[in-house]
Amino acid sequence: MNLIIQIWGSIKEGIKEDERGEPLEKWTVKADQYPIPFWSVELFIKQGLSPEYLGKKWLEPCAGDGNIIKAANSLIPNLEWSARELRPDYYNGLNKLYEDGQIKDFTIGSFLDDTITRPERQWDVILSNPPYTLTTEFLFKSLKVSKYVIFLLSLNYLGSQ
Repeated sequence: MNLIIQIWGSIKEGIKEDERGEPLEKWTVKADQYPIPFWSVELFIKQGLSPEYLGKKWLEPCAGDGNIIKAANSLIPNLEWSARELRPDYYNGLNKLYEDGQIKDFTIGSFLDDTITRPERQWDVILSNPPYTLTTEFLFKSLKVSKYVIFLLSLNYLGSQ
């Protein structure tokens, strides 16, 4: 298992910037941060997500505290998870998932930044609950780097489109 951890930006006196010096907050809205309930992911997975069909290399580009990863791992053994998370305050939780063998690598930084996810189709499946305000951007990027994209979205998002 190789550990790949990249922390994009610096944390100095409360300022959080990406490698270009832009504030990380430009990628997210505080009201847009909502963890998905563990039980909802389990219900979704029980409907028939099969790694035999979909593949075993999965990515959660908005990992947060890892609820999606934990739920999927509880039902589908031996997935090869990668995790991405913009906010540095989730580093310890993702590092624990790595140490426990639940993920093979993780990055603290923006999934939308091309320097983090260059190879096309490097994952079989992206399973995520993306930020409401950036769902379209996450969708287009996800379609470039994965064969299958599964987003768990609120009905509010679907009704707004």
